Amino acid sequence: MEELEEQRKREAADQQRQQQQQEGKAPDVQPGAAAPARQEARIALQGVALSLSVRQYAGCRALLEVGDAYAANAPYRLMKPKMRPAPGERMIWA
Repeated sequence: MEELEEQRKREAADQQRQQQQQEGKAPDVQPGAAAPARQEARIALQGVALSLSVRQYAGCRALLEVGDAYAANAPYRLMKPKMRPAPGERMIWA
């Protein structure tokens, strides 16, 4: 029952929006642009608490360290060779 009511409300809102667009009341949407959002939400978090086991904590720390290393090496990524060195050659970049 509630689903039918929600569907009818959505259909009525869509029809009203189409009618407003035809009358020129609604702003025109550019071709290829994203459709306007139907809902907006603003969430403000002041504090978040997590309860992790020792293994989960260690995994999170390892993941954060990998992310930090990735960000730290970002400026030098352009200097990295595009392909692997030939077999027998010394590895210059790991």
